[in-house]
Amino acid sequence: MFEGDPEKGDSGPYIFLDKILLPCSLPELTVDQIKVINRYRESIEDQDGRSGRAAGSREMFLYLVEELRPRNFLEIGGGKFPIVPISREGSYRGVEIDDDAIAEAHRNGLIIHDTASFERLCQFEYRRHFDLIFGSFSFHFGFNEAFVEAICDALTSPGGVIAFNFISQDSIDIFSKLSLFCSRNLFVRIVKGPDFSKREYLALLSPECSILELDAFARLEKGSWK
Repeated sequence: MFEGDPEKGDSGPYIFLDKILLPCSLPELTVDQIKVINRYRESIEDQDGRSGRAAGSREMFLYLVEELRPRNFLEIGGGKFPIVPISREGSYRGVEIDDDAIAEAHRNGLIIHDTASFERLCQFEYRRHFDLIFGSFSFHFGFNEAFVEAICDALTSPGGVIAFNFISQDSIDIFSKLSLFCSRNLFVRIVKGPDFSKREYLALLSPECSILELDAFARLEKGSWK
């Protein structure tokens, strides 16, 4: 799947994500590549998905759920380790491209859709439904215009927030992906990930510029969110 070995001094276009090598040169990963990564993650993480970089990401998004207290929230790419407080499972929905992860979520009583089903639901049941939409490193897995449109249709307005973390503008074409959201009249704020390495950031998007100045986001940026 990947060539070269940065640990041995190779200078290939790779980044580390929970000990997984991601090829920086690709604009997005294929479904088969994502499944390989997911199976590898499952082999190194415990049942709660708490290992390495994923643990800090999980903690940050749980903080956003607890602080913003959304009536309904959506996770993009939750896989087998969905970021959902036990007390809020009824308010949680997910969208995922990995069939194994979807089946596992259903066995655990969570509602997670495949991409095609989610895009259809956003035209009706999920239209203006979610106050918070987030994805942990999901920008690395690719977004097409139809999916971005579905996400924007599903976001409540006013008051809704979309949050994505990413590693850096050097690893993926982050700003071209953000521009897909900006073209739909969403404001963007980039926050430095306080407890991450210097290459990690959080992109916040909302129909309202003022909501991106909430105290919750200010504390996040200052590193006082724990």
